[in-house]
Amino acid sequence: MAADYAALEARVTELERQMRHVLLAKIDAVSYAVSLVHEDTRAIRDTLTGHGEALARHGALLEEILRRLPAEPSA
Repeated sequence: MAADYAALEARVTELERQMRHVLLAKIDAVSYAVSLVHEDTRAIRDTLTGHGEALARHGALLEEILRRLPAEPSA
């Protein structure tokens, strides 16, 4: 019984150490990784938004070109 209690105390001590040191480092690492993903996502979104606006302008130009083309000749 005393051995079980001593083993349990040792385990609790180890878990408390992990909570103070290991888990905090892991939380910091995950937080940093999430910030990188957030920045990459923002950059991708900004890039795609710029391309979307350019495509819209090109589409409007193509529509105007097609509108100005003469009608098909009658056969």
